[in-house]
Amino acid sequence: MAEVAFCDSTGMQALLAARTAMLGRGRTVRLVAPGQQLARLLRITGLEQIFGVYPDRQTALRALTER
Repeated sequence: MAEVAFCDSTGMQALLAARTAMLGRGRTVRLVAPGQQLARLLRITGLEQIFGVYPDRQTALRALTER
């Protein structure tokens, strides 16, 4: 997510649609290294709790193996 410079409600809807699609397949969506704007938006909307947001790929992968 580090390359995402802007995200509005349409982008958030796309992320939620991807999450819904993956949940239907028994998978999950994790967001790695969001920029400040996206991280703030996720925090304000409460979506950081739904997705799981990680500062880097290594941390996200470690969280998956710790389950």
